[in-house]
Amino acid sequence: MNDLKDFSSQEPSLKNKVELSLFLKFGNFKLLNKKIKCLNLINERFIGIEIFDLFDEKILDNSIINNIDFKNINNHFYFEATIFTSICCKIVFNSNLFSEKTYIIANTLLKGFLMVGIIPLIDESTGYQYKRPLNELQHIVNKNIENN
Repeated sequence: MNDLKDFSSQEPSLKNKVELSLFLKFGNFKLLNKKIKCLNLINERFIGIEIFDLFDEKILDNSIINNIDFKNINNHFYFEATIFTSICCKIVFNSNLFSEKTYIIANTLLKGFLMVGIIPLIDESTGYQYKRPLNELQHIVNKNIENN
């Protein structure tokens, strides 16, 4: 299994804690009725390790899923969010190595992520992101997943 790096034992100075708190934003979203932790650190997006609970098998034990740089932040493990779509692609393209349920979940998630991906680009170019209802993108992904 991948090494989980523990950054919580590295005690930053008070000045560094204050500076970090200005840039570190925590949040949650729901995917397939599962609460997923996430955070944004100076425009780097991280997702909680619990996202792997969406699958019916231990994804991280599979040899094609490797080199994930986990970070322990506030006693919770996170990894860079875009890696998750790469993992879903690996599952879909190597479906013979995973259960049918895992394949279906990965494929459905990819479709949901693809569906919502262009929306923020258009919203940002038109200024609509400031008018968009809170959690609208989350609702679009989940609606697309439910329809598949």
